[in-house]
Parts: sequence; structure tokens; C-alpha cells
Amino acid sequence: MIADGVHLDLPFADYLGHGTFGPRAVSGSDLVAFETECPAHARAFWRGNPDRETSDATPAMAFGSAAHAYLLEGADAFHARYIVKPDGLSLATRDGKAWKETVGEREIVSFDDHMRILDMQGALMGNPRAAKLLRSGGVAEATLVATEPTTGLRLLTRPDLFVERLGLSVNLKTTASPNPDAWRRTCASLRYDLSDALFRRVARLLGIEGASHAFLVVGSKPPHLNYVAALSAEAAFAADTQLDQILRGFSACIDSGRWPGYADGVVEIGLPTWAAAKIQQSIAEGDAA
Repeated sequence: MIADGVHLDLPFADYLGHGTFGPRAVSGSDLVAFETECPAHARAFWRGNPDRETSDATPAMAFGSAAHAYLLEGADAFHARYIVKPDGLSLATRDGKAWKETVGEREIVSFDDHMRILDMQGALMGNPRAAKLLRSGGVAEATLVATEPTTGLRLLTRPDLFVERLGLSVNLKTTASPNPDAWRRTCASLRYDLSDALFRRVARLLGIEGASHAFLVVGSKPPHLNYVAALSAEAAFAADTQLDQILRGFSACIDSGRWPGYADGVVEIGLPTWAAAKIQQSIAEGDAA
């Protein structure tokens, strides 16, 4: 079983593995699923479940993973795991099929997506704040593990980039709409604030002084506008407080073996405000006719 601490070279497959961290290990995605969906949904994908479900990566997720590899780990690491399909080559042709035989276990990235990633790198390096983070000497995909004393849960966090000397976690977020107002809504709906709180909690338990977390937000489409973002003090405090509640709830489900779904009884479905207003307008117009 992996011990508490900072692990700089733990393979991703081991990080996801059942039993790697013991039966009470939870990550940010587990806690987000527990809060935004329901305990039963969280358990279905939880690494502590020996019959856990798996989900296929969407095209956006696959592009994000390839971009992370190039932007955070460098070209050599990228080309070790990915291969770029030549421009204009169709895999349905004889030449395409012959080329595919040379791919091996590497994942294929389209020529256009590779060019997008290169353009994103150029845009990020043109932003002094972003460039400073990328040149900070951080380690990509480090794993931090700490045992929470109250619940006994083993908390896991795997920041995209960890700058150990600064106690800094950086998560790269590629998005179709980097507009701060749009991304603020994305951050709230995907509960990135909980992941932020989890990193700071793990760092504190490991004795990392002054730990902090930042987001590096970059547009996945030209002109690849980007910026560094951080939670406000108010948002961080709220996430820290809710994190305690979620950890207690998750621990209680493990202890009891009960993982409630969305509802026990009949769910009463009302109408959205806009739909109810439209119906009322139609009724009013019919009465007036």
C-alpha cells in the first residue's frame, strides 16, 4: 500500500488502481460525484469499489490529455505516448493502414489537434504569468496522499503540475470559452473549488507550509487567450467548510455500507420557471380570445 507523502513518479494506472491506497481512499472526483450526484453514483466509480464502472474519454477529454502531456511534460514525453497523424492521411487508405501498423501502443493525435497544441503553447509562453508557472520546475502528475485523522479517509490529489519548493499546485484547464464569466460558471458546475480545497487540505496534513493552488486557463480555440486564476478567499472558505461535511458523509457511507441514490420515494417533477410562465401565458391568451 502506498504510504502518505508526495510521490513524484506514481503511474496513473496505479493511482487509479483498486487497493493501491487501501479501502478508504478518496480523490477529488469521488467527492465531487458524491456532492453533485449522489452517494450511489460516487460509489459506482470509486476506486474502493472492486466492481467500479469505467467511462470512455470524450474527444474533448482526449484532446485535453494530449495537450496536458505536451504543455506540462514536454515534447519528449508527449511523443513517447502519442503519435501525430500526417496531414491529409486517411487511415482508410492503403498508405493509412500501413502507417497505422507503425503506431504501436501510442495514441493517435490528428495533425490539426497537434497544431492547436503548439499554438496554445505559444500563447501560454507569451503570457508572463503563465510562462512563469510553466518554467517553475514543477513536476507533472505528482500524487499527494494524506490520512485525514477524523474520518480515517486517505485523501488523494494529483495536480497537473506540482511545484514542491513553493507548495504550489497548478491545474491546466483547456476550455472552448476562456471568457472569465463563462469559465466561472464552468468552475462552479464542475466544482473545481472542491479540488482546490482538497489539495490545500492534503498539503496541510503533510506539513507543507503556505500551500496554494492556481488554475491555468487557456482557450482551446484561436486566439488561445489565457490567464492564471485563483479562488477568492470567500470561495475557498466555503469550499473548505463543505469539504469537511462531504468527507464525513463519504466516511459514513463506507462504514455503513449504505450508499443512497437520488431519492427513496416517488420524485415529484415540477416545471422550470420558463416553462410554467409559457403555459400561463398560453392560458391567458386563450381566455382573452
